[in-house]
Amino acid sequence: VLTTWAEALEFSPCGKYFAVSHGKQIQVWVTPSLTREFAPFVLHRTYTGHYDDVRCLDWSPDSETFMSGSRDLTARIYSLNPMEGY
Repeated sequence: VLTTWAEALEFSPCGKYFAVSHGKQIQVWVTPSLTREFAPFVLHRTYTGHYDDVRCLDWSPDSETFMSGSRDLTARIYSLNPMEGY
């Protein structure tokens, strides 16, 4: 449940996901399909790790990873799906 305003929203290049930041967290959602569904938005995963608000997001060209920038002056790279050793 979003309790703060979204600072950044970015669709993946493949179009299957979008990432939205709110506060210190990032949520990645599966985009709805063209068929009618009861609950079209499905949360893929929630990412944490920043100490201040996340201000920007950008996806890699293959839609496997994305980068976030925060007001805490850090940038983080996240994997859409867990990778062994990462």
